[in-house]
Amino acid sequence: MQDPDPQANRRKLPGIDIWEHGYDLQDVVMGSLTWLQRIKVALGFARVVEFLHDPKKPYLERNINTAHIILDQDCNPKILDFSTMSGGILGKLTRLKNLLLNLGYDDPEDYPLGGPEEGGFEVTYHDVFSFGVVLMGLIAKRIVDEKDTWKTFVYLWGWKQYRPNRSLVHESLVEDPGYYASDGIMITELAMRCIQMELDKRPSMKDIVGM
Repeated sequence: MQDPDPQANRRKLPGIDIWEHGYDLQDVVMGSLTWLQRIKVALGFARVVEFLHDPKKPYLERNINTAHIILDQDCNPKILDFSTMSGGILGKLTRLKNLLLNLGYDDPEDYPLGGPEEGGFEVTYHDVFSFGVVLMGLIAKRIVDEKDTWKTFVYLWGWKQYRPNRSLVHESLVEDPGYYASDGIMITELAMRCIQMELDKRPSMKDIVGM
């Protein structure tokens, strides 16, 4: 994913200020973030997760969703909740952590209980699925609604709507400066690769950042 033009991101966020230090992505993803701001958020977040997935000592975040991501005024994302993280110096994914649900963002494929400690680097591809849900939500202006979770799963919507060479970018974004139809198709296809069922066919976070 390529860095968008930094000049296009100087307009401050119109979101709801939940904390003094940032905006809750859950509250602004359906709002007036521009196309380039959304790409900046996605790329910035991809870099954070790529850092956690260091092949030498990978961490599994296991709790990625828009409610756990905050943005500063310049659209730089930060992860808010590390309560279910495993791997690295944190050790194994415990049974208790594994039972905590992240509905709408959890990979439908089972998580191995040991996390990266026992399941190896491939376990990090579960986080790739959750990243794909966030990415799809950003470009399509969709979130998992906690009040009606099962009917608002973003990945189920994506599976149903997607066709090859078709963009799922929200119609309100296609007229934005810096938006190109080819980019819409490319980012849509990237999100779909992330949320496909076969772990070994998903891109790594390193691959995503390097696109």
